[in-house]
Amino acid sequence: MTDISTRSTPWPVSRVIEFAADLAEVAVPWAESIEPIADTLLFDFWGEGRQLTNDWLRRVDLLENTQHHRGALDRDLILGTLANELFAVEVPSRLVGTVLAALDRQRKTPEYRPIAEHVLFAIQHVRARLLALILSGGEQHAAADRFRRRCERWTDMLIGPCLVRFGTAAFAHDARRSWEFGEDLLSDQGINVAQQLVRPSLLAAFRGPSGRSPIQSSSGESFLLSMMTMIPAGVMTSRMTHWASASKSDRSDFISRHDSAAPDDAETAGWSLLDRCLRMVEWRRMRGE
Repeated sequence: MTDISTRSTPWPVSRVIEFAADLAEVAVPWAESIEPIADTLLFDFWGEGRQLTNDWLRRVDLLENTQHHRGALDRDLILGTLANELFAVEVPSRLVGTVLAALDRQRKTPEYRPIAEHVLFAIQHVRARLLALILSGGEQHAAADRFRRRCERWTDMLIGPCLVRFGTAAFAHDARRSWEFGEDLLSDQGINVAQQLVRPSLLAAFRGPSGRSPIQSSSGESFLLSMMTMIPAGVMTSRMTHWASASKSDRSDFISRHDSAAPDDAETAGWSLLDRCLRMVEWRRMRGE
């Protein structure tokens, strides 16, 4: 029998959703700040996203290979855990993508959004394969599909204010639904409602067994923390400050170890950030990292 189990990280799904709630609180101020993001932090976000989706693809491959294996008794449980992990991580990913697109619109420079699109494209590729497994499993995987729909509704709600404020709808699941949420939450009264009701309701919605589901990919925590490091210190909430200080130290150490001798052409001003990121990945590949 093929071993398709993995080692859990300290992040359960409920913590990922709490992180998304924190991001939603700073999304509009972050986009309004128009503060530039360092190339190294954006490259880190993109690279960690690639690593995470590669981890997910390996797990999906193993699940597909054990689809008809009579000895794989825990396959359905592992599939459900992976589905919870992917759908939950997608929530803050789409929210960050919306902010990066809004920053591009504010700065009138199409630089950040292509990075977010590449990250989301990779997530969507894994998502499509995972949904095929869920649909083929029938009623026994209905809980995973309900969790997907719950994540999609809350994603659109969290994106809503930023979408209405800046007109960046590319990362919403249902742009019309997200716009309706945004119109209600962007007003002064709506902001008060969001602070008093939306966050507690969001956390309560993921408090059950699905919320206790672990993030099993070893790259999951690094990917989530790479989002944190991009947020300007001036717009962070008190809840995020402690997470940010710890994660920025970790990411700085990672960058110093891996990028201390970057290629001469890695920062050529005439190229887009995406071009530079692609060349950096190729350079690392040639070094065998």
